[in-house]
Amino acid sequence: MFHNERRAVLALSNMANVLQPVVRKPKRSNWYFYTVGAVGIALISGLCYFIFSVDLDPAVYELTAVKQIPISAVQNNRLSDVTQISIIPHSGPESIVYVNGTLYTGTENGNILRIRDSKVEVFHDLKQSDCDSVGPCGRPLGMRLSKNGENIFIVDALSGVYSLSLENGAVDKIFPLDSLFYPRFLDDLDVLPNGEIVISEATVKYSLQELDKEYLESRANGSRFRVIRVPLDGKSPATVFVDGLPGFPDNIRLSPRGGYWIPINLLLPGLNMLKARSSMLLRVDEQGDIIEVWRDPQNKVLNVAEVCEAGEYLFTSSYFLPYVGKVKL
Repeated sequence: MFHNERRAVLALSNMANVLQPVVRKPKRSNWYFYTVGAVGIALISGLCYFIFSVDLDPAVYELTAVKQIPISAVQNNRLSDVTQISIIPHSGPESIVYVNGTLYTGTENGNILRIRDSKVEVFHDLKQSDCDSVGPCGRPLGMRLSKNGENIFIVDALSGVYSLSLENGAVDKIFPLDSLFYPRFLDDLDVLPNGEIVISEATVKYSLQELDKEYLESRANGSRFRVIRVPLDGKSPATVFVDGLPGFPDNIRLSPRGGYWIPINLLLPGLNMLKARSSMLLRVDEQGDIIEVWRDPQNKVLNVAEVCEAGEYLFTSSYFLPYVGKVKL
């Protein structure tokens, strides 16, 4: 009797399982597939239009193998420790000038900011009134202190070079003075011991708004992930100073401790040895050998355009972030 009851219970249990309603997943509407397909076609069409409709002249270029970091180089992960000095509502503090405890930087809306004790104020406004784009607003990029320490020289990507008085904020345009000369993409400058100014162009073909085309072409206009040494005598040829960089270099600055700071962005994929996800800082000596490496394994600093070493601190700038970084050496 027990066995029969057990069989009956098992039979009822199995019957219950059989009689359980089958839950079917609802089929996706055809509109879902139509939407995905339409988006895919639009993306492919847009890419084809961009590639075939613009005047691109791409070159075949093979990047040099990434330069190995010497064992003797000082290495750390302290770029993740950066303190953010917010400049909101501004953004894009591309370059930094340090003067007696005060920072000066230019932003993407054409303002020159002065930062004292983390307090931010607009020191000068380079843009035209009621501007809403890079052209009329201007885009201050590289900045340098004059030899007498009384002025800051500012490169505007589209309009030229200006001299800004630290005493009264007055601005004078010093290049170009010929109205028939139109810069393509002025990027940075340096002041020589005799007071003369050397200006660099990020590309001789495209403007700031067309920078993506420069990347796609990969020609020797400024997008080959290396640093070139250019003699100023006008006779000696340019030579490769640092090659095999792990990403895209930006503004190069002297270190008071010797050598040069090179910020690296757009890090190449697959480089696990770098232990960095976003950007990194390299300091190289006069021979172009890496002597110091700052990494950001926590992915906190998405972009560094320039490094300003002052006293016991490093200050980092950015092309698009809304802050100036500060980290102790």
